[in-house]
Amino acid sequence: MKDTNQQVGQLEAEEFVESHKDTLVVEIEKEMAQICPAANDCFLFRIGDQLRKVNEDAYTPEVIAIGPYHHGNQSLQAMEGLKLRYLQSLLNQSREFSVGRFVTEVRNLGAKARNCYEEPINLSEDEFVKMLLLDSCFVVELFRKFFYIGRRDYDDPVFLMEPIRSSIRRDLMLFENQLPFFMLEAFFNMTSIGNQSSESFIHLALHFISFILPGAHQDHSISHLLPDYEPKHLLGLLHGSYVPSCARHNGNKGSPKVQELIECSTKLHEKGIKFKKAHGISLFDVHFINGQMVIPALIIDNHFEAIFLNLVFYEWHSQPGIPRYVSHYIAFMDCLIDSNKDIELLSRNGIIENLMGKDESITRIFNRPADSFIAIGDHFSYSEVFARVNKHCSDGWTQFMASCDKWIDSLKDNYFHSPWALISFLAATILLILTVVQTLYTVLSYDCQSDSSSQIALSMDYFQRFSRRRLYQLSFASASPWSSSPLKLVAEE
Repeated sequence: MKDTNQQVGQLEAEEFVESHKDTLVVEIEKEMAQICPAANDCFLFRIGDQLRKVNEDAYTPEVIAIGPYHHGNQSLQAMEGLKLRYLQSLLNQSREFSVGRFVTEVRNLGAKARNCYEEPINLSEDEFVKMLLLDSCFVVELFRKFFYIGRRDYDDPVFLMEPIRSSIRRDLMLFENQLPFFMLEAFFNMTSIGNQSSESFIHLALHFISFILPGAHQDHSISHLLPDYEPKHLLGLLHGSYVPSCARHNGNKGSPKVQELIECSTKLHEKGIKFKKAHGISLFDVHFINGQMVIPALIIDNHFEAIFLNLVFYEWHSQPGIPRYVSHYIAFMDCLIDSNKDIELLSRNGIIENLMGKDESITRIFNRPADSFIAIGDHFSYSEVFARVNKHCSDGWTQFMASCDKWIDSLKDNYFHSPWALISFLAATILLILTVVQTLYTVLSYDCQSDSSSQIALSMDYFQRFSRRRLYQLSFASASPWSSSPLKLVAEE
């Protein structure tokens, strides 16, 4: 009886405290109830103001809102009707008469999905479930229609107009425009139809998003993903599908710390380093072999910056162990590109294909993120490449040969830049050779004439001296008393 009275008294005290709570206490407890229950459950964040200053448009959807962060944006309402249309198409394909089954299964995952978002979501439970249902249905059906051509409607604007499909691809890769991957897979599994269920959702997703990132396209399979890799959203799947070969083979061990950065591409070219386009490998596989920087081709279009900046944000705000090869690639390209001349050099060698028009835009794309929030630290993916390049540039013989190559290149640029310049150079060379030959011939002819004149003069001198001697002998003979016949003496002689 005593224990019962104590329990009743304790309950009355708690009720009294609850009814007389300070409004500040109530407010604080309400805010605490809205935060993530565990740090590991939250993996979808808002982009911070500091990063938005780099390029706010890169984090903002153009045509479609996926997830709660941009839900209700008036500029994106045009696609809400297409989401309903895709849901109706799915019902017809699956021969469902109501969305009741879908709503029930999505509602069962609603609480788990809400906990994935760090920021409080100002949607009721029904509003949140409706948003999950329509957005999941749109993404899943989009991938199916892209893979199975027969599922497409003849008047579907997504497949009638490439610019819309390109913008949707871009929007699906924004960090603030994501649904949890388990939500998409669950909806895919609950709506699989007949023999089309043989393809996994990851396979369909890779088939659609593999065209987003410029460079060598992958084989749309999960064989090239990191071991035990489980994507948490579509952006994470894109990141995992373009892992460089070194990271795929060695895991996330990384490379040693960079001792010295490399110079820009024009200065490296002056020091004898050649740039060559690589074929058939991942965009991030860069090598330095025998004085050649081998870099995969990079196509830069209007969506390039948005994709790369969101991938960088994902690398710096995801669970530990995710390799930061996109950030390292931007830092590597930032070292190579300092001015428009660097862009021109890389473009001439087929490494950069500029679809944006102005080279200044490309310089800004790589320089701004690297200067703002990307730092080269330990485990830099290209530290070995940097070390080999710097060793090559410090070699004396290599620099001598580079100077010779530079002189030859300068000769080519100045005299062999066009056929007429080549003809003029050859004509001038031939004229110079003929002039030299003529000069040598003149000098040699003069020497020969001088030698002949000398020989004639010597002969004349000898003849004169010989004649004078003979005349003297004749005169002496005629004056001698014992000579009776001077002419005879001369004849005998």
